Amino acid sequence: MAKRTPDNGEENALALAYVQLQQQFVAGLVRRQAELIQAQNPSARLAALHRLAGAAGSFGFVALGLLARQAMLIEGRIQA
Repeated sequence: MAKRTPDNGEENALALAYVQLQQQFVAGLVRRQAELIQAQNPSARLAALHRLAGAAGSFGFVALGLLARQAMLIEGRIQA
């Protein structure tokens, strides 16, 4: 069976959808920051950092993802 490749219109639509998701992610960073600051315990902070690291990487914000992972390591050391 032949593999179908997307046409330019589909590629453009996907690229636009991805950019919109990136913009939503950036708009939500203030909420994520508040979530980290207000975390009641190290476990909640680790969970928030984990979500941030994964989402940042998914949307192309590699440096932010790496920083979140480093913070997870530090938080884990403090918690231990």
